[in-house]
Amino acid sequence: MRHGFLNLLLATAVADEADDVPFHEVAAVVAERDASAFSVGAGSIAYRDHRFPIRSVAAVRTSGFTAYGSCDFQEPVSDLVSMGAVV
Repeated sequence: MRHGFLNLLLATAVADEADDVPFHEVAAVVAERDASAFSVGAGSIAYRDHRFPIRSVAAVRTSGFTAYGSCDFQEPVSDLVSMGAVV
């Protein structure tokens, strides 16, 4: 199983949401395979019932999600374009 960068980014955001987030909730985001569980809007990004303003995702990205390795640059970008997150 491969974990997507969006899974990892939002798992980091869920973990950062509160001090007492159960590990199984964070692990569920990492393991999620249903693309419809994620949504991207004009000012927010969400995983199921967890919704984050873009500015808070940007803060998580700089403080807790500092790197992601992928053997392909185009595939993650294409995925974001297809979701409407990148134009």
